[in-house]
Amino acid sequence: MKTFPIPLLFIVLCTPVMAKDNIYTQSIETKASRETVWKCITTPEIVSKYYLAPLRTIEGHEGGRIEYGTPDRVMISGKILVWTANEVLRHTFAFGPGISPSTESEPASTVTYAIEKTGQGSTITISHSGFPPGGQTFQDISQGWPHILQSLSEYLSAAGE
Repeated sequence: MKTFPIPLLFIVLCTPVMAKDNIYTQSIETKASRETVWKCITTPEIVSKYYLAPLRTIEGHEGGRIEYGTPDRVMISGKILVWTANEVLRHTFAFGPGISPSTESEPASTVTYAIEKTGQGSTITISHSGFPPGGQTFQDISQGWPHILQSLSEYLSAAGE
């Protein structure tokens, strides 16, 4: 995988904010349009280029399924709660069986991708919430999201966005 220098702006805007009630929030700014960012989070072929697990299934409507993983193994699964094209994708989030055994008894959490138009581009904010106090899922995702958003930023930069 080709690596790209991370702009200072990315480092500042991608600092996670973790609130008292275990909410993980992180944002990146990009020159890409909201439509381009939406395609990057909802198109399996693109997601597989930057996400830790390929997007296996996405049923683009509220109530639809979303799954990340390999063809023979679901690593993350959820149900789409909000599908507002080019603006908001919200879904439940649960690790698949055997992925993180210490999280299997935890309830599903919620991931929100919010895309806002800003100046000549857009800002994407990831909010991940609904964790039990002291839960392992929160610890796991706190390590994953920075990598995912860095990779997404690099993908958009390489694409000229």
